[in-house]
Amino acid sequence: MSDSSDDCIDSSTDEQRKRKREEFEFEMKNDGDSDLVNGENSQSIDEEFASASIHCRNRIQGRFTAVWAQINDVSVIPCLHSFDKECLVSWWAEHSTCPTCKSRSTSAKLAFQLKSIITRLNKRRKNEVILPVIHSNDEIFPARLSGHRNGNEDEDLSNVLNDDDDDDVDTNEASQLLWPCFTCSPGNPTGYVCPNPILPPNIAEIQAVGLDPATTVAPERHQRKLALTDPSAIGRCGNYVPNAIPNQIRCGCLNIYLGSNCDGIFCSNVDPDGCPGDAELPFMSPHTFSNHFPFGIKNNIEEVARYQDYVQGRPLTAGNILSALFDVKQEQTREDLNDAEANRLWGQGTWYCSICVTNVLSTTLFDWWKKERKNSLDRGDKF
Repeated sequence: MSDSSDDCIDSSTDEQRKRKREEFEFEMKNDGDSDLVNGENSQSIDEEFASASIHCRNRIQGRFTAVWAQINDVSVIPCLHSFDKECLVSWWAEHSTCPTCKSRSTSAKLAFQLKSIITRLNKRRKNEVILPVIHSNDEIFPARLSGHRNGNEDEDLSNVLNDDDDDDVDTNEASQLLWPCFTCSPGNPTGYVCPNPILPPNIAEIQAVGLDPATTVAPERHQRKLALTDPSAIGRCGNYVPNAIPNQIRCGCLNIYLGSNCDGIFCSNVDPDGCPGDAELPFMSPHTFSNHFPFGIKNNIEEVARYQDYVQGRPLTAGNILSALFDVKQEQTREDLNDAEANRLWGQGTWYCSICVTNVLSTTLFDWWKKERKNSLDRGDKF
């Protein structure tokens, strides 16, 4: 390892580390995050990172095909579970609960907490990390799923949650009718054979909504469609992803809470042409990963500073670290069970959704950090 200050984990003196720790605590308190320093609100920060958007992990030749992470912008009150604004609007159209914990709620607030921390840490970087135009497979995919619109971070929440008319969403009049999805067509590119395909609206149905059957055409891929109401027919995705989609594109992780496979769907594998809603996938800089502190050190300001310096001072991405974490899980399973089970659960070609990936982060990140810390100390690096 190079002896340069940029490559060292922390070559500062005790006095410098003390000053850094005081500056870190001062910043947290002055940004209204004193509860974070005291550990009283640490769970909500983890929940900010652990979103319900779909993640995917494909370990073909030991590399990531895609990992989706999400920085949510709306927190449900009072539980503080966080979601994309449009997802929450869709949920509250039919429910009056939090989508995650099911506690009764129909109010939310903008989730400034995690975003402010990320912004603050980004400003503290000595050198801004700029990802290349052509991204390698082990780099992290997006900070956010925009869906049909990006929205405005400063937009009044009351307007967002009560806005039924999205002017920037491409629609046509036929969107009020139920149309077949691409998986209804025989010989569709997914290989899926729909047992009960959706039929196009008939003349009477078209006329019932005041349209001319001679000129009415189905919405295009990027246009909004009427949502299906039969939960046995589709998954949560409004793009009509069928529940009976082939297993090889589902999340294969054993969900410890449900005692069965998670079965999350990776949308891009269902639709080879990409997301019909034209979801944008902005990339997240590697520094963002340093905000998800290992649970064992999140209340230790000095250790948090060391961890930040380590992550920010190296070309690490969430993909790099997640790959190491899944290797740890595979090795643990091999020791506890056998090679076949370890390969089935954690080996190449396995897929994992956001919740499963977050579980891996929560349960193994501290073990990874301790291993990295020990290896650095063995090399004579300074902390």
